[in-house]
Amino acid sequence: MKCGIFDMDGTLINSEKKYFACWQSFMQCEGYALTTDFYRGVLGTPIDAIKPLFLAEYGSDFPFDTLLEQILRRRECFVANARFELNPGALTFLKACQTAGITCGLATSSPAAEAKSILEALEVWDYFTFTAFGDEVSKGKPDPEIFHLAAERSGHPKAEIVVFEDSTNGLLAAAGADLAVYHLNDFIPLAEEINQIPLGSYQDFDQLLAACQGHPELLTTN
Repeated sequence: MKCGIFDMDGTLINSEKKYFACWQSFMQCEGYALTTDFYRGVLGTPIDAIKPLFLAEYGSDFPFDTLLEQILRRRECFVANARFELNPGALTFLKACQTAGITCGLATSSPAAEAKSILEALEVWDYFTFTAFGDEVSKGKPDPEIFHLAAERSGHPKAEIVVFEDSTNGLLAAAGADLAVYHLNDFIPLAEEINQIPLGSYQDFDQLLAACQGHPELLTTN
């Protein structure tokens, strides 16, 4: 690996757990139950593309717009008040990449201003030498567009790149861009049918780093 491309939500930071808890709480107030099996299919999808998924699951009477307004207000509060934390081992892993001369980039469905605000507050923004954001592409994950863009901006051939993702949609997008990918299991396990996509699956970057000690081939693409 000479280049790593990192997803943000759920991979580098613990935002997906917070968003899931918000959806779960607001939906419960409206008499709906949010399951992890359904949310697995939503993870990694841009906000403006998830309405059809909720309506297909919960019916046309589901108050999506009202709930989304509540979610976005809560999300704005999280961002404005830096209410996110790095996932275990994320900073250590980024430092290890920097020490090893590995180029690091970001590919997130979040808009540029929001992602920069969060990562600057967490003091990791400067680790990334290139970026690709959700508001720069026309199709969200699982479409591979964002990873094609990130790979192009990296300046590396795809054979030298490894992606780090937490979601099913992110894994599908990376694979669709012909990129090797590792799965970081934020809190929702992968569906069995795509277990074969990632090179490996780890609970967090601490676990991945431990696995890599003495086994540098784990971070190669061949």
